[in-house]
Amino acid sequence: MWFGKEEGEVQPAPERHEEMSRPRAGERAARGGKHAGGSEGREPRAELWAGSGAGSAAEGEARSDSRAQGGKRVGVAQCIVGLPWGRAACKGESKKEEEDGEPTSKSDQERGLECTCKSRGIKREEKEGDGPFVSIFAIGGLVGAIIVTPIVKFFGRKCTLLLNNVFAVTAALLMSLSLLAGSFEMLILGRVIMGVDAGISLSALPMYLSEISPKEIRGSLGQVTAIFICVGVFTGQVLGLPEIFGQESRWPYLFGAIIVPSLIQVVILPFLPESPRYLLLEKHNKSKAEKAFQTFLGKDDVSREVEEVLAESRVQRNTKLVSILQLLRTRAVRWQVITVVVTMGCYQLCGLNAIWYYTNNIFSEAGINHETIPYVTLSTGAVETLAAVFSGLVIERLGRRPLLIGGFGLMVVFFAVLTVSLTLQKTVQWLPYLSIFCILAIIASFCIGPGGIPFVLTGEFFQQSQRPAAFMIAGTVNWLSNFAVGLLFPFIQGGLQTYCFLVFAAICFAGATYLFFVLPETKNKTFNEISQAFAKRNKVSLDMQEMNHYPGERKSSAEQESNFTSSVDNGETKKGIV
Repeated sequence: MWFGKEEGEVQPAPERHEEMSRPRAGERAARGGKHAGGSEGREPRAELWAGSGAGSAAEGEARSDSRAQGGKRVGVAQCIVGLPWGRAACKGESKKEEEDGEPTSKSDQERGLECTCKSRGIKREEKEGDGPFVSIFAIGGLVGAIIVTPIVKFFGRKCTLLLNNVFAVTAALLMSLSLLAGSFEMLILGRVIMGVDAGISLSALPMYLSEISPKEIRGSLGQVTAIFICVGVFTGQVLGLPEIFGQESRWPYLFGAIIVPSLIQVVILPFLPESPRYLLLEKHNKSKAEKAFQTFLGKDDVSREVEEVLAESRVQRNTKLVSILQLLRTRAVRWQVITVVVTMGCYQLCGLNAIWYYTNNIFSEAGINHETIPYVTLSTGAVETLAAVFSGLVIERLGRRPLLIGGFGLMVVFFAVLTVSLTLQKTVQWLPYLSIFCILAIIASFCIGPGGIPFVLTGEFFQQSQRPAAFMIAGTVNWLSNFAVGLLFPFIQGGLQTYCFLVFAAICFAGATYLFFVLPETKNKTFNEISQAFAKRNKVSLDMQEMNHYPGERKSSAEQESNFTSSVDNGETKKGIV
């Protein structure tokens, strides 16, 4: 529901797609959030809006799965306010209007929202668009990204993912019971908590996957995060169909479905080992690390893998985990940090939210009736999932650079074509079909590279002691960008209309240009080899790079060797040396 500039004036909302963004897993979970809305006179589908929220939760969950997005569902709170309780609160006024012979031209959603605001003492002119409701999920995600570093340090990667299900279950209960309790505040609180779950998941899971993966399949396994975010979004779309939970009376069950992936993770995850790198380099427990390697690799002799880990981290193995400030001061990783910031920023600012916003209207312009659009929309989720799977299959052959730069480059092209198509679609009969093709092409272009590779790169760029701080930086940029998109996009769209896609095309072009000149190929390389690839740009020699991995005092190499070997052999946990 959009509100006019004049005080008390209510204007009908433009046609919108029921699911505006992506997760992005927890909630794009993460890729971020689907948009909801309805035009005047059309029966709103609360269940579809709720369904997109469940998809977000599924992506936040398991990556076992946030959408995610993870997350980022627009207008859900407004839907809840404006339908069940608002409609009930409005029955008396509606009946009075009919008795007085006054026209009742307002839609149920519009009347419900107006009456609910009145009953709660909220001035309508204070509610300008859906931005705050979109962004509330991102606020939770930001909190999760900030607290993940101390949690993974203390509990480890696996236990962090396991304990994170407490947030998911709590959020599911709050949101599913909000109708029964008659409290939309419970829905908002549940949305924030689901954001925390997504923020933790989108940092802890890529970190865990990067540490358990052999270098030969590190990229493919890292793409699992993006694949399950897409699966979560598609699942939310399917469950939101009218035949399943796509009815107003059933949307609480859809929010409750978030518990299912949480329970699956709680049952399966305890049987998986902790990250062997975490056990070896942070807990200094060689026996448990060897057992973890044996479980993951399926062989008894893992001495070569253990030695590789020790060799890669020989320089900083006795160093405690660095903080964000220390990481930012480390000259040897300066360009790695900048690259992570750029890729994460472009991940959220590349314009996928705008695509979801226009999808419903474009389908309508192509002659698809409103009742059929939810089913046609499944094609977007299917394309997402197939593109993410394709990326996971070819990333170790083609590499990270071609997929990431190529994905952004293709988005620039299709954004330009889409802008022309939408501008002229009233004059040429077949242009709406071209617009549909551009939408699917943009979604596919995003998922083959920009949708998952930024998380892979964050795990590959940094040594063990730097990785938690690096993921905190990446997560902070991710969720702040998510927050900005949710808050500002309605104003950008309102001012530029279809030309808003040119803004996103410019962002994608800038990101692709930066990555073309700065990003080295990391395929099948060790962490040390990746650090060496950045050494020249960071203007440090290899020896200088080793000294700069931690900007503190260091003991002699001989003393470090003696201390570390003794610690590992005895299976003791020793604090790092400053």
